[in-house]
Amino acid sequence: MQSTSPGLTAHVLDLHKVHRNDGVDTLAIDRITASFAAGVVTAVLGPSGAGKSTLCNILAGLDQPTSGEVTVGGHNLAILSDRELTRLRRTDIGLVLEGADLVPTLSTRENLLLPMSLAGERPEKSWYESVVAAAGLKDLLQHPPVSLTPTQQQLLATARALLGRPSLLLADEPTGRLRSREGDEVMNLLEWAREETSQAIVLFTHDPIVAARADRVLVLTDGNIVADMPSPTPVKVLTKLAELDARATAMAQG
Repeated sequence: MQSTSPGLTAHVLDLHKVHRNDGVDTLAIDRITASFAAGVVTAVLGPSGAGKSTLCNILAGLDQPTSGEVTVGGHNLAILSDRELTRLRRTDIGLVLEGADLVPTLSTRENLLLPMSLAGERPEKSWYESVVAAAGLKDLLQHPPVSLTPTQQQLLATARALLGRPSLLLADEPTGRLRSREGDEVMNLLEWAREETSQAIVLFTHDPIVAARADRVLVLTDGNIVADMPSPTPVKVLTKLAELDARATAMAQG
């Protein structure tokens, strides 16, 4: 299915996901529909167990939905072969995880270039220099990852995902192990990337203050999108969460 909206990068339609472990079914995503547009940072906000990582993995083509449709860059992921999915992840999808996922035996520079090196590619020199400067890594390129601070490691992981200029960048709890001010540095890099590349960025987070820095916030609870907030602020996000909590409490009480 081709994208039908201008600038649309990813779309999920009636997405449903059930995990089965030892014969027990657990609902992770409950028939949600959402679009993620180019040039927009969307935060998917929810507590642990809300379905954030499941949604991230499905958008990345790393997991298959139980039912529903997923498209990235106009490609229906369900009809792609494993080889085509691998190629799409290499060219169109960038993924940043909470744990940075760096190779300790490689230098910062080698970690940065690793995905492109494995694909037999080299980044454009000017873009490489821009990403390195924006991430604050210029003086750290020869250092091993173990010598970097947690913030620098996360900036490196984010820069690595940006280097291939993906149309869709998925960041799963990229500030989860950082203090508030340290997390700001990662958010600054994501916002810089949005301005420089007009890519769609989807940030999965449990932190309402981090989410409020996005252009749009989707609140995910028990696999359902319960709020869609354009132009969020910390006050708006916290107020909405309080309203949703109060509503859930009232329903539980009868």
